[in-house]
Amino acid sequence: MKQTEFTPEAFEELVRDAGAEGISADGMATMNEVMHTYALYISRYAYEIARHKGRSTIADEDIRLAAMNVNLGGGFLPGVQMGHGAAGEPVK
Repeated sequence: MKQTEFTPEAFEELVRDAGAEGISADGMATMNEVMHTYALYISRYAYEIARHKGRSTIADEDIRLAAMNVNLGGGFLPGVQMGHGAAGEPVK
């Protein structure tokens, strides 16, 4: 499956909106991976909601409901570990 690439400009805007001065290249790569996984997780859940309602097309309401029910607790994304390494670096 091809992974969607988000633009560096989008990430720069996102992190600045969050209060940061910028994002490193490694940070962008990790953010891209996490965002892709998160969007895929939401899409799959939204598709299940649409199918339950007798549709094969995902609607805005399906995405909103799926997003409201996502647990943002540590480790909800497959392959993404939460926490920090010895030097304070995030664990991959």
